[in-house]
Parts: sequence; structure tokens; C-alpha cells
Amino acid sequence: MNIALAMNGLAKQYDKLLLLTADSDQVPTIKLLRRMHPEKRVAVIIPIGRKAKELKQACGGNAFKITEEHLSQCQLPNPIPIMRDGRQTALLVKPVIWPCL
Repeated sequence: MNIALAMNGLAKQYDKLLLLTADSDQVPTIKLLRRMHPEKRVAVIIPIGRKAKELKQACGGNAFKITEEHLSQCQLPNPIPIMRDGRQTALLVKPVIWPCL
């Protein structure tokens, strides 16, 4: 419900909405938004391993799929130095059990 309200309530502030989900519960929201604001472009970004056919249709075919390559390009370096007053005070290290994409 909060996503639906935000999508509609903020419509004056954007030209194109990108919704990251595979949740078909958002289909009625997208249809309503497109009906109320036909000038707005709506696209869905679909997570890995999901199909989201209904969402694609609701967005008029405007859909993108996240790939493992996308995720690997978004990872922070490992380790991350923590800086205070111009000097390194700690290192933030990715846990060994986290996958490296």
C-alpha cells in the first residue's frame, strides 16, 4: 500500500518510474498510475530468477532484468577503509560466507 501511495503521490516529481519488483500485487497500482498519469513512463526492473509477466504487460513491455553482471558491478571494494580525520581507523571486511559475484 505504501508503495502504491508513494508512486501516485510523487507523480508530479518524476517523468519515468522504475519499480524494482517481481510482485504482481503492484499490477493494479501500475495500471491506475498509467490511467491517472498517461504521460508518465513506467518500467519494471525484474530481479534474477523471476519472470513477472503480468508486471511487464502492465508496464506496456517496459521491463529490464537484473543480471549477475549488474550485481557484480555494484559491489563495494573489499575491504573498505574507514577514515576519520584523514586517517584510516578501521577496515570493513566482507564476511567470507558472502558470495563473490
